[in-house]
Amino acid sequence: MKILKFVIAGLLLSYSFTVAAQEKRETAKARKDVSSMEKDLVDARADLGMAKIDSAEDFRRFLRESEMKINDNKLKIGQLKKNRLKNFRYSKERYDREVLALEEKNDELQLKIKASAKTKTDVWFSFKREFNYDLFELEEAIKYFGRDKKDEY
Repeated sequence: MKILKFVIAGLLLSYSFTVAAQEKRETAKARKDVSSMEKDLVDARADLGMAKIDSAEDFRRFLRESEMKINDNKLKIGQLKKNRLKNFRYSKERYDREVLALEEKNDELQLKIKASAKTKTDVWFSFKREFNYDLFELEEAIKYFGRDKKDEY
């Protein structure tokens, strides 16, 4: 009976050493995994920082270019106002009304670009696409102001 107790105690002791060794291996593996995840997190934060810098630079560039185009439109609209007397195709009232509509659209775009700093990043690209389309349409309207469609061909 003493031998049986001794054998059972030996088996339990060896089993506990095996379990402890396995726990050490699992703990070491878990620490290694955590270390790897921390490194990945640091890399992801660095990438996010670079993305924010790129996005901020993209926003500033877009803002500068848009403001320059809006200011160019103001100058062109001013020229249209000065050239009112030279244009005999339209009545003065119609001419003034259409120039005013162009000016209001330009002012609306200027307000949009000033408010664009509040635009959330998830809708930034759609805002940018829509704004560029509206700006292009206005530039084309100014460029071809006073011409008939058939004059373009």
